[in-house]
Amino acid sequence: MARFDYYAMPDGSGFWVDCQTELMEHYATRFVAPLVPSEDAPKPSATPLNPRFEIAGRDYELLTQFAGTIPVSELGRPVGTLESQRYAIINALDFLISGV
Repeated sequence: MARFDYYAMPDGSGFWVDCQTELMEHYATRFVAPLVPSEDAPKPSATPLNPRFEIAGRDYELLTQFAGTIPVSELGRPVGTLESQRYAIINALDFLISGV
């Protein structure tokens, strides 16, 4: 499992983004944040809390405020990675926790 990989949600409504460091991959859970189509995201979105990413020509927003843990067994196989957007995701997590 790699940090910033994303996985399809079982209901097909979006993705889970793995935000947990690989140093903690021995745990049976992963810290994830939902990534949903922008049209389904709560309004107004709060930048930088809710960065927007394009996947396969469609805009998605990271709902950092809804982050939590889920069992690794529920993730399945990664669909893709947002590693190139690591700083936007880290900034969103920092904003959620520290407000800056």
